Amino acid sequence: MMPGQPLSDEQLQQTLDALQQNKGNKAATAKALGIARSSLHHRLERAAARGLGGAAPIKIPPGQVVKGMSTLVDRNGQIAAQWIKTKEDGFSLPDILSAVQEAIGDQRSTAPAAPSSAQADRDLLNVFPWPDLHLGMFAWGDETGQDYDLRIAEDLVRNTFAELLERSAPAHHAIILGLGDITHADDETASTRRSGNRLDVDNRHQKVLAATIRLLIWAIEQALAKFPKVTVRLLKGNHDEQTAAALSVALSVFYQDHPRVTVDDSPSLWWFYRHDQTLLGATHGHTCKAETMPGVMASERSAHWGATAFRYILHGHLHHRRVIETMGVPVECFQTIAPKDAYHAGAGYVSGRSMMGISYHAKHGEWARWQVNLPSRSELKTKGKAA
Repeated sequence: MMPGQPLSDEQLQQTLDALQQNKGNKAATAKALGIARSSLHHRLERAAARGLGGAAPIKIPPGQVVKGMSTLVDRNGQIAAQWIKTKEDGFSLPDILSAVQEAIGDQRSTAPAAPSSAQADRDLLNVFPWPDLHLGMFAWGDETGQDYDLRIAEDLVRNTFAELLERSAPAHHAIILGLGDITHADDETASTRRSGNRLDVDNRHQKVLAATIRLLIWAIEQALAKFPKVTVRLLKGNHDEQTAAALSVALSVFYQDHPRVTVDDSPSLWWFYRHDQTLLGATHGHTCKAETMPGVMASERSAHWGATAFRYILHGHLHHRRVIETMGVPVECFQTIAPKDAYHAGAGYVSGRSMMGISYHAKHGEWARWQVNLPSRSELKTKGKAA
């Protein structure tokens, strides 16, 4: 089964048959099926909801979803009774993490051997900001000016990131820095958690999660082919507070034994990194104004602040490029590859679309940068139109 593909009735019935064969022992059933206990629990919920295994189809109140199920199994492994618990519709953090882990499945890192350290410049640190990708967003080009859906977004990220890697300097260390809102929605409600704003979404959230984790693993593997060391940090945005956390934890587990990959899964809304005389900071930007960000850096990293000569802060959220300097610190907001959704198109927002890579020198601060601008609408449509 492909990641994110719905379970069929036949697959669910096979799960129930396996449960019966193992006389109701869930641990043995999960082992026999080669799935996690959490995945077995998920399948039993779905089977009960569809009325399989002799149970009547479950009627869930509007706005509710199943959050748990207790099953009474007789000595023959038949389901005798079930108790269903519900909650408000939407993914919890454990739900999201379970979906991401299921999407990863049995994948393993396939990166080639480390590139020669002799060719890598240890003074250089390459940072690849991933700002506001909004994977899973839907935009109809006739309404917004640009088509956008999950498939288009995946293609854009792969093509753009591959070009940035090709053009980037031969640094010893690269950082893939998610600046928040990597997904457009955080759950199936298709609304932001804080404000409740309705969102235009392209697909079921689990399918978006599966695509996102595949894309991240692909990007990390591509970076490993060029740089001896790769670090990943996914900051939370206002659209993906729980999704970003789950993706970080899942990547951390996936790469826990990899000698060249570090996944920073800190729950903090802020990220700081010192590269000798250069100090970097980042946040999404939805909780703090750009003008006050250097003060946060000075307070949170006072020792590094005093020991460095060059300081930079990167953020997203605004979807357009803007650089201000305060307290001697350039604070930069980045363009995104995502186009406007219907609301922002109607409100008259205008911004370019691009993705960027920046190289920082240990002694001299920003050293170089590379920018890939997105193609025109007509060129995008050659790859397929959003339906």
